[in-house]
Amino acid sequence: PDSAIKIGDMYLEEEIVGYRTNSVKGRETMSVDITEISVGKSDGSTYRYKKEETRSLAINFLLIADTTSEYQDLARKFKQALSKEEQHFIFRDEPEVYYIGTVESIDADPIFYMEGVGCAGTINIHCSDPHKYAVQETTVYATLDNGYTFGIDYKGTYPTKPKIEVTMGADNGYVGFLDQNGHILEFDDTETEIMEEGCLSLPGLHEKVER
Repeated sequence: PDSAIKIGDMYLEEEIVGYRTNSVKGRETMSVDITEISVGKSDGSTYRYKKEETRSLAINFLLIADTTSEYQDLARKFKQALSKEEQHFIFRDEPEVYYIGTVESIDADPIFYMEGVGCAGTINIHCSDPHKYAVQETTVYATLDNGYTFGIDYKGTYPTKPKIEVTMGADNGYVGFLDQNGHILEFDDTETEIMEEGCLSLPGLHEKVER
C-alpha cells in the first residue's frame, strides 16, 4: 500500500508476511506551545515566542496468519521490529523524508475468520522531535558569478543550517563567506581572540556582530 511503513532499511510488509499498513495519522498535524505575558488589567496579552510540541503518529494495521502458531511467530517478529528506540520511520508515499520516533504502545484486538487468525490495531509512535528530515542531503556547488556564488533553493518549512565544505586548490590560510544581507563568516588560522571594529574575531572564526 502507499502508506507502507519502512523502519531503517526494511518495509514491514516485506519483512513480516501477513502485516499490512491500512492508514497513518499524525503526519499532517502541527501543535505549538505559545508563551505570552499578561500584565495587570491590560486586555489580552503580549506574545513572546512559540515552540512546536512533540508529534504522535498512529498507524492502523492488520496482522494475519493461517494458523495460531504462525500468528504467534509473526507477532514476535512484529514486536521485535518495533522495539528499538529512536528509529527512523519512512512511508512509501513520502520516501524522501523520515521521522524519528519510539513506539510507545501497540493496541490490538484479535480477529478470527475462516482462513486463519490475526489482529487489527494501532501502532502509536512518539516523536520527541516533531520534524521530518530529508533522507538524502542536497549538495550545491558554487556555479554562479564565475564560481564565487552558490544558491540554495530551500523548500522546507523550518529553518535549517547548511553544512559548508571548502576544497582549496593551493595553500591558503583564509576563506570567507558573504550572504546577500551582508552577513560575513571568515575562517583563518588565528590563534588568539581579537576584537576588531564591527567584527568579533575568534580562533579560526570571524563573524560579523551587529552594534
